[in-house]
Amino acid sequence: MSGSVPIASRPLDRFGIGYFRFALTKDVIHGLAPLVALEDEQGAEVFYTAEVAHGIRLTAMTQVVDSVLRNSQTAVFVGGRARVIF
Repeated sequence: MSGSVPIASRPLDRFGIGYFRFALTKDVIHGLAPLVALEDEQGAEVFYTAEVAHGIRLTAMTQVVDSVLRNSQTAVFVGGRARVIF
C-alpha cells in the first residue's frame, strides 16, 4: 500500500508499507532437507519519500525479512536514497 501523505503542506511526499510471503511446497522442503533446512519466508517494508527542495527527494526505508533458511536470524535492513532531478 502506498500513497500521498495527508499533510497539506507536503503534497509531493509519499509513503508506503508492504508485506510479502514466499511459501515453498512441502515436497521442496522435505526434498531438500538433507542439504538445507528451509521454511516459508516473509517480510515487510516501510518507506517515506520527502521532497526537501524543488527536484530533490530523500527516501528512508526499513525492511524486515524472516529468511527461507530455517536456522538464520531475522534480518533488518535500513537504507536511504537521494534523487536529484536536473
